[in-house]
Amino acid sequence: MLWLIAYVIALIAAAGILSERSRAPVRARVLFALAVLAVPFVLQTFGWMLLGDEPHDLIAAQLGLLSYVIGPILVAWYFLYRYPLPASARHAPKLKSFRLAIGAWHRHILILGFMAFVVVGMGATYNPLTQWAYDRVGQHNLENEVVRAKLADQHFDIPMRYFVIDAYVPRGYWPRAKNRRVDVGALSIYVLLPDLRPFYPEEEHLWNLEGGGRGDRVRVTIREDDFSKSNVKTLRARAAESGEPLAPETAKTYGVDRHNEDVEALLYARRLRLFPRDESEAWFITCASPKDVPSPSCRMKTAFRPGIALEKTFGLEYLPDWRRIATKSERLVDSLAVEGANP
Repeated sequence: MLWLIAYVIALIAAAGILSERSRAPVRARVLFALAVLAVPFVLQTFGWMLLGDEPHDLIAAQLGLLSYVIGPILVAWYFLYRYPLPASARHAPKLKSFRLAIGAWHRHILILGFMAFVVVGMGATYNPLTQWAYDRVGQHNLENEVVRAKLADQHFDIPMRYFVIDAYVPRGYWPRAKNRRVDVGALSIYVLLPDLRPFYPEEEHLWNLEGGGRGDRVRVTIREDDFSKSNVKTLRARAAESGEPLAPETAKTYGVDRHNEDVEALLYARRLRLFPRDESEAWFITCASPKDVPSPSCRMKTAFRPGIALEKTFGLEYLPDWRRIATKSERLVDSLAVEGANP
């Protein structure tokens, strides 16, 4: 029944147009009344076609205003302009109440339209009322919503709390997930070290959501990519040709053990590059220089499943734990994958 509330302006306008016997003949009144009733559906359908089936909440509110408020009012205004009131009938009663009266319906729809703009405007601004509503709805979404994604023919069901940076931070509240499985080329989840746990409100202070570095946060990106040992071999050859071995002072800056027999460390394009000496492994790590950025981070890329690679981004201070981070993140993504899931 909620659609009737949004449709009230169109209903009043249609009834008002039909009641204007002194303005226009029956055929014109019926056509304009039908146009007023149809324009919300037409604009809404056209908007969904342009914006997709689930646009941003603010865009959806603007589309609703256009469809259910502006559209019917414009059609009603054109009717009044096209069929002016004859001089002999210009004795419309003054607006003394909100009841539907001949000659007063156009005032009613303008008042309702103004009220709709006020309500939507309040909902689109930050104030105690909207924050209370967002907190209540967002808490439910945080605890219950699941993002269903398809990537390289693999299905993933990921709870909303893993998307704190991409879902919560841009909006200030937790949105609803799409009601269908979405085909994507990449998606990122965010967890906290050391146990790679997702977001919980009581730990918000640990996430550095206001900036100031990555802290204990790890971004795990699941990407459609045929990453393999041959890619690592090519990258290593390029870094060895144009880069340089890691000097003792530089190794100390990055916290790298130069005597690790399993890892080859090179400095290439002012960034640290780590490669496996075992050519059967498919991974590499690149780290920003502490001299270039205040909060340097490292990115590790590994082969995961056929057609899928994982990228783990974490603070430079956690570089010595890269193997543990890689192992735990792969187990985590494995736990989020589902087999034989519904579309």
